[in-house]
Amino acid sequence: MKILWTSAIATSVFFTGAISVNAFGITTLYDGSLSQTPDTQNAAIRSGAICAASSPFGPCATGGAFPFQVSTSQTVVTGGVQLNTAANSAEYSGYSNYQPANPLTMKPASYFGSFNANTLDQTTGYSITFTVQIDPSSSNNTTGTNPRAPFSIIAVSKDITKAIEIGFRVNEIFAQSSSNFTSQDPLQTKAFNTTANPTTYKLTVLNSGYTLTNETSSTLVISGNLVDYSSFVSTTPPLPFNPYATQSFVFLGDDTSKESGTFTLGTVQLDTTPVPFDFSPNNGLAVVLGAITGLKYWRNKVKDKQSK
Repeated sequence: MKILWTSAIATSVFFTGAISVNAFGITTLYDGSLSQTPDTQNAAIRSGAICAASSPFGPCATGGAFPFQVSTSQTVVTGGVQLNTAANSAEYSGYSNYQPANPLTMKPASYFGSFNANTLDQTTGYSITFTVQIDPSSSNNTTGTNPRAPFSIIAVSKDITKAIEIGFRVNEIFAQSSSNFTSQDPLQTKAFNTTANPTTYKLTVLNSGYTLTNETSSTLVISGNLVDYSSFVSTTPPLPFNPYATQSFVFLGDDTSKESGTFTLGTVQLDTTPVPFDFSPNNGLAVVLGAITGLKYWRNKVKDKQSK
């Protein structure tokens, strides 16, 4: 039975509302344990896509597509990379799987790693697992009518009308539930201390819904419907492309000129293993808790048999 339990754990992936029996769709986008920045590591997420500054001098971040030199700084730390955007709150920067076209070098738009336009297929489901910690000094100025955050994750599916952006403030986590980013849904907002410790989260997408779970404590954080942000109009400073109209687009970082701060990003993984069945925001937590209870019960029964 000991072999059976070990094998089951190795081939099971936990989702909100589902348990997958195939872990072979997992890809590491950035390995925070290697003591490297994503760019040095040639990871599947790198800097340069959502990156803009107020002064047009030099490349964006570490060689991005737009001719702006940002005043952000990234430092390798234990468990990942620390990005500081506090020097100028009007700037933004982070890590993405996409490199927009560069008119200066004539390089066409491209994806990093094995990504392509069809990778994030919401009809079969996918999940992005990431570890992040927000620094307590990060700004927390915006309100529910102008919701912004010093760290956000964006996932735009193969169908660009099925996307979600989730913001992390020092004291709460919230979804951008409005397509024009002008309101914050209380049902998709959770009071949460994002500064205490590095926390591993999993964003799971299937069909028209999403869930965000705290993998460190195996609890649901928020859930809701996916949003069509594709009519997004770039703000100042401008972007050379519309990220919300880009298929299979992923971003983790500071994507706003309204907030700034410091965050530490750890390992990021993508799982494209099909999610076995649909979930809804209303019953997702019950399914999660039921799955956890069932797994614990099975493990205890195995231990009892081993001790006899």
